[in-house]
Amino acid sequence: MRPIITELNNGVLSSNMAMPLKDLTSDNDASFELSRKLFLKSYLPNTNFALPQTGSTILQREALALNNKVVIDGKRTAAQKKWIGGNRDASSIIARRRMNTTGAIMNTVGPQSFANIADNNTRIDALTRVRSSGSRVPVKVSQKNVLPPPQEPSIDPNIKFYRIVSGGYSAVSSINKLITTSSSTAYGISPGIYEYTPKNLIGTRIVNLSSGNVGRSYNLITISRIDGTVTTYPRYDVFGTASQATVLSNLLNSFDDSVIVIIHSFDEPQTNATGLQTEFKNCGASSTFASLLKYRGAYVLVGIPGIGVNNGLQKYAGATGSSPTSWVDLRISVLNGEYTYISG
Repeated sequence: MRPIITELNNGVLSSNMAMPLKDLTSDNDASFELSRKLFLKSYLPNTNFALPQTGSTILQREALALNNKVVIDGKRTAAQKKWIGGNRDASSIIARRRMNTTGAIMNTVGPQSFANIADNNTRIDALTRVRSSGSRVPVKVSQKNVLPPPQEPSIDPNIKFYRIVSGGYSAVSSINKLITTSSSTAYGISPGIYEYTPKNLIGTRIVNLSSGNVGRSYNLITISRIDGTVTTYPRYDVFGTASQATVLSNLLNSFDDSVIVIIHSFDEPQTNATGLQTEFKNCGASSTFASLLKYRGAYVLVGIPGIGVNNGLQKYAGATGSSPTSWVDLRISVLNGEYTYISG
C-alpha cells in the first residue's frame, strides 16, 4: 500500500541512513557502499568500550572516519606495547578521507545530498535550449572568417559619363556585324550620343539615329563647362547640301571656351568637309583633318573652342571608302568643366 513513485527526485534525501543520488562524476561502482561500511565499522559511539587486554596502559586511537575525533579508551594491559598510529602514506590518507566524507552523511540530521544542490548550470542550460529554439548562430559569428564581398569603388556623383557612337553607312547596314536589327543599328547600338553610368554601360539616349534626331554627315551637342547643361543641335547634312558646311562653321565660330563641343558623324562625312577645316581645328581637330576623312567613314571630335590644333580628342575609323569597319564607340567623363578620355 505504499504510494506510487511518480518522479525520482532523489538528489536530496532526509531519511535515516539515506543514500542520495550521486552526480555524473561518480564511478558507477560500489565505492560508496564500501566506504559506508568502513565508516560504520570505525564509528564506535560507546566510548566506554573495554578492550580485552589487561594492564595499566591506556590505549587511545582516533576513529578513522569521524570529523569529531571520537576517542576510544582501553584499560591497562601488560602486553600492550607503544601504539603506532597507523599508515600515513598518501593512498591511505585519501582512502580515510573518502570514507569519512561518504559515511559522515549518515551522521547528519536533515536533508542529505552528494551533489551540489546550488549548481545552476543545469537550469541555465535548459533555459538556453528553450530560449534558442528556432534561432541560429549570428552571421557575425558563423561568417567571421568569410571575406566580405568586394566593395565598389566610390565615384564622385558630380562626374558625368558620355558615350559617342559614330558609324559609316556600310558599317551600320552590314549584315556581317555582330547584331543588325535594322538599318539604324550595328554592334547592338544606334549611332548617337548617350549618357551612361558604371552600372548602365549602354547608357541613356541623348540623341541617336533610331530616334530620328541624328542624320547624315555631322551631328553636334555642347556641354556647358559651368553647369553641365547639355544642348543639342539639328543635324548638318553637308553631303546633301554644301551650304550646311557654312551653317555649321558659323555655329562653331559663335562658341567660346565655356562649352565642350562633341561632334560625331553618320553615313558620309567627307563630301564638302573642306569648308569645316578651320573651325574643327580651332576646337582641337588634327592638322590632317581634311585628308583623314574617307568616303562613308566614321568620325568623332571632342574639344573646346580655342583649344587649338591637335589638342582635342579625335577618333576616326574607315581606312578605305565604304569600309564595313567604319565604326567608333568612344567614352569620356566630364568633371568640373574638363573631359577625360576613357576608352574607344
